[in-house]
Amino acid sequence: KWDQVETGPEPDVPADWQRIPEVRISALYDMGIDTLQEVIAETVLADSLAAESTAVPNLRHKMALERALDAVVAAAEGLKNDIPPELVGIDLQEAMDALGEVTGVTIREDILDQIFSRFCIGK
Repeated sequence: KWDQVETGPEPDVPADWQRIPEVRISALYDMGIDTLQEVIAETVLADSLAAESTAVPNLRHKMALERALDAVVAAAEGLKNDIPPELVGIDLQEAMDALGEVTGVTIREDILDQIFSRFCIGK
């Protein structure tokens, strides 16, 4: 948000973030948006960011991603140990459901309750 930054010293950027490309944009003045799109595309295609440096927007997403990882690991272990495919499929379904919570494909009622408990929805 380039238009909202006061001139002065550059902010301190954590060492882990210094390898992430910096793009200054202003939606208000339509500046830097094309550059931002290019950097996002290059970053995704190059897969240049390690999982350790990836930011997760909220605790609910973090927990869902951890559940997905645990389920995928369980499925892989099940395949190595000749667990019946139906049981491995349960782990994979659990992983897909957890990822769906992050992408919005899977919405459980308790998740909706969590989301709407944080917002004041008036008439």
